[in-house]
Amino acid sequence: MSRNSAPQDIKPPHWLVRILRFFIKNEYLEEIEGDLEEIYYDLRSVQSAKRANIKYLTEVLRLFKLNLIKSVMNNQKHTAFGLLAHSIKLSFRGFNRYKTSFIINITGLSTGIAAALLIHLWVNDEYSVDRFHTNGDRLYQVLSNEATPEGIETDFGSPFILADPLKEKFPEIEHAVTISDAEMSRRAIFKSETDNKEASASGIFANQDFFKAFTFNLLSGSKEEVLTPENAIVISEQLAIALFGSIENANGKVLKANRDLYNDLYLVTGVFQNTPKNSTLKFQFVANYKMALKHEEWLREWTANGAINYITLREGTDLSAFSEKFEKAIIDKPYREEERLVAYPFEELYLKGEFTNGKVSGGRIAYVTLMTAVGIFILLLACINFMNLSTAQASKRIKEIGVKKVFGVRRDALVFQLLTESFLITLIALLVSIGLVNLVLSPVNQVISKELSLFAEPSMLSLCLGILVTVTIIAGLYPALYLSKFQSRDLIRGRLKRGASDLWVRKGLVILQFSVSTLFVSGFLVLNNQIAYIRTVDLGYNRDDLIHFTLREADLRQPFLNELNKIPNVVASTSLYGGSIAQLRGSGGGFSWGDPIENEEVTFRRPQVGYSFFETLNIELLEGRAFSPDFKNETEKLMINEAAAKLIGTEDIVGKTIMDGDTEKEVIGIVRNFKIQSLYEPLQPAIIRFIPNGNHFMVKIAKENQPETLEAIEDAYNQFNSEYPFNPKFVNDEYDQVYQAEGKIVTLSGYFTIVAILIACLGLFGLALYNTERRTKEVGIRKVLGSSTLSLVKLLSTDFIVLVAISLFIALPVSYLLVTDWLNGFSMHYKPDLLLYLVVAIATLLLSFATVGFQTLKTSLINPVECLRNE
Repeated sequence: MSRNSAPQDIKPPHWLVRILRFFIKNEYLEEIEGDLEEIYYDLRSVQSAKRANIKYLTEVLRLFKLNLIKSVMNNQKHTAFGLLAHSIKLSFRGFNRYKTSFIINITGLSTGIAAALLIHLWVNDEYSVDRFHTNGDRLYQVLSNEATPEGIETDFGSPFILADPLKEKFPEIEHAVTISDAEMSRRAIFKSETDNKEASASGIFANQDFFKAFTFNLLSGSKEEVLTPENAIVISEQLAIALFGSIENANGKVLKANRDLYNDLYLVTGVFQNTPKNSTLKFQFVANYKMALKHEEWLREWTANGAINYITLREGTDLSAFSEKFEKAIIDKPYREEERLVAYPFEELYLKGEFTNGKVSGGRIAYVTLMTAVGIFILLLACINFMNLSTAQASKRIKEIGVKKVFGVRRDALVFQLLTESFLITLIALLVSIGLVNLVLSPVNQVISKELSLFAEPSMLSLCLGILVTVTIIAGLYPALYLSKFQSRDLIRGRLKRGASDLWVRKGLVILQFSVSTLFVSGFLVLNNQIAYIRTVDLGYNRDDLIHFTLREADLRQPFLNELNKIPNVVASTSLYGGSIAQLRGSGGGFSWGDPIENEEVTFRRPQVGYSFFETLNIELLEGRAFSPDFKNETEKLMINEAAAKLIGTEDIVGKTIMDGDTEKEVIGIVRNFKIQSLYEPLQPAIIRFIPNGNHFMVKIAKENQPETLEAIEDAYNQFNSEYPFNPKFVNDEYDQVYQAEGKIVTLSGYFTIVAILIACLGLFGLALYNTERRTKEVGIRKVLGSSTLSLVKLLSTDFIVLVAISLFIALPVSYLLVTDWLNGFSMHYKPDLLLYLVVAIATLLLSFATVGFQTLKTSLINPVECLRNE
């Protein structure tokens, strides 16, 4: 009879029905409940409600039989909290029972997660550079492309007078900004006559749209007006406090500037907040660019650059349509007929700032991508460890899982239990990794020259939650499904039917682990060797014991140079224009011979140097002579390098003339090729011009008593009362600074390579541990039968060593292809040889054998009686 056949007004009490429904299995519930309703109806027809209720309760209690009640673990009415609490309790019992596995998992996961967090902090900081501007999505830097015989050359500089014509010509442009380039930006000394204070600061010239386009917060003044007066200057809060004591006192004051700002008076019209650390534009003052135009006549010509220009486009502008018009913006200007302007997103320039043949070819984004891949792979290695160790120790948990299955625990409940264990291990590892990151963050910041902070990062919480969930699923899901799939009878008997796929999955994961680790090791060694090669490669000049400094006052340079040469232990000295030899700027065309139209397009390096330049740097003179005070009119002479001599192709070029613009100049000598640009760039032909009083000095000093020699040079410098302090740098240090990014990547790669090796070895050790424990009985029997310790170690280790050998076979060729592609980006580079990969292979095999061998040797030395006692 159906439970719905009883009259609707005569039914058992609801609370009794709920008790019944709580414990009776679903497959029996409908029939039993219907029968009890029919009995209750019959009782009510002859008895009172109270007596009928008691009889009903009695019948319910009689149904408490094992074949009728639900399994506790499968009871869907169990609260989620109760089930979770039970799973957590069981998990911690398991951790306590399998301590070795727990410690290995925590160590591997926490190390991997810590490495991933550190990499995330660095990568996120790199991505944040120049991305704080409100109009950032509409802000573009103006670049120019020009066709040359070598291909399309991209120039970051542009005319100082470009902004206003662009704004007038293109209604799509909301703001057009001119900023002085590195050559025109100045380090000046300011004097506040009212407060009688003096301070030096570095800054830029900019036009009125600067604070409208860029988000540099003004603490006083209006962005619409601060750069309106011709002699306006906006200073940083740091400079305001140094000169006036406070920000409030700075407004409206007049500053007297030294010769670097034309000895003129400037009106303080505003104060801005110190530039953020993640800005590529660094400055302590912004002066109205009209002051530069007023004092520098050459800046008013279209033939000159001297600036970097930016534009912000109005919202809704079609960039493609605009770019088509924009590229021809200045082809009607003198000497700009071949230039094509490009509006390039400013936010992307920091990471993607290298161009080849007019197209983006890379930049720092390569290192960001590399480190991101490293972080992902290290985390993956840690997950593989967990997966391998969890599945390897299945034999220890088979009876536990078998008993649960016999008592009716469903597979989904077992999966939940095992995932809970994975979650807890990941959570503990995450907390440990946060502690590790805090511990190492300070020294890491010193290495990479940043100020990373774990808790100041807004995305850190979401990242940690993401890692927690992702690692739990990746590392825990496969072991959970693997351990819960076996049948109860096999689990109780202790016999697991492992298929070939299970075995190959575990072996494949070990191979993947050591393949990635080998890639890290070999890649790190090549990176390190390339940096060592860069530091020692013959550049065509000797930079050892060579110092560089500047003297800004032109009238003091020659007298100071004469004094320099009188100082003991000063071997040689010279001057040049444009910077140190390690970072020397200056390239272009304008030289012609034979056919002027064709040859004017050739790009040359064109340094300007003084007397004794080649002698001071030990640059070999191949033919002719060098610039010398013994000859007159040296400004009308030129020297060339081997590459230029080969390009020009004229026989016996020394003594002949070529055109430098409209001026005919004699070639007086040929020198050996020397590198004055980045090693990423191919060697260029160079035409060297003479300048009598360059603003940069290079001094070769003796190896002995260098501190005393530097002190003597400083004393001589101070005798000439320069406005600026003596600030010498060794050229070797400046040269290293050029490749600072590569050096930092090598250092970080070294740290993370160690982490990858540690994780891989931990995994191998864990697998060896469980393998030897599983084969303890076999070892005991073999020892009884006379097997030697060496043969047992070989037996237990061979499988692992073979897997490592396979990983080497896979990883080393891949590594060679990857590093070769990276090295080809340098014009001069280290060539990896067979010996390097042989060393990597032998070291990896020895390390893996030591990791496995320790445990296998320990097992093989056990007394056979101990091995067989429990059998």
